[in-house]
Amino acid sequence: MKRIISIVLLAILCMTYVSAFADQKEAITFRGIDWYTNANDVNATLKAIEGVTAGSKNDMAGMQGWFRKWEYSNTNEYVAESGVIQYYSSVPVAGYSAELATYLMYPIVNGKVEYDSNKAEFYMAYYTIKGFEDLYAVFTDLQNKLDKTYGAHVDKSYSGGGAEGVLWTAQDGSLVWLMIRQNTVYKNYEYIQLTYFAPNGVDRLNQLAAQIHQEAVDAEKEEREKNADNYDGL
Repeated sequence: MKRIISIVLLAILCMTYVSAFADQKEAITFRGIDWYTNANDVNATLKAIEGVTAGSKNDMAGMQGWFRKWEYSNTNEYVAESGVIQYYSSVPVAGYSAELATYLMYPIVNGKVEYDSNKAEFYMAYYTIKGFEDLYAVFTDLQNKLDKTYGAHVDKSYSGGGAEGVLWTAQDGSLVWLMIRQNTVYKNYEYIQLTYFAPNGVDRLNQLAAQIHQEAVDAEKEEREKNADNYDGL
């Protein structure tokens, strides 16, 4: 996103920001689920919704680099084995049926990453909505409903092009991002994603990245020390 702002508009922008912040929610949650709730409790809450079907649960090959791409932060682009993703289908949202993916990161307990998928902590969820002839009308409907729920949005389109987006943030740093993806060749709209992200999520992901890296370094050091007198093949 280009951030070139003229000096003439700077004072107006600051006043607008203060006014918008006053209208912000204190916090944004996903379907009333507390952020960093463990995987078992999140799954039980979502499966209790009528019609919802739980799908596969996959280990994350790596943490998504979304927030670097969208300029939310400089989150590390890739972290191996950072947590789990749980998928759901037929999830009702604002009158539509959506697919859902929940993201849960492994916790750090007593200075060590605990690789237990049941204890992984909830930090992100996104709905995917598609299959409508007038998908942009669905996007507009959701945007209007989110404006009434969370206050005025700011434009936040994907910097790489091909996607239009709007963003809502809360005072605690939690956020909602609504995006519609357009095929850059055929110009048709393909799907909508509605993403919810936890406060302090970026910091926690970076802490997890650092911890995973350090544990890998420590394990390599330990292996070298075990083989200090191993000259086999030299």
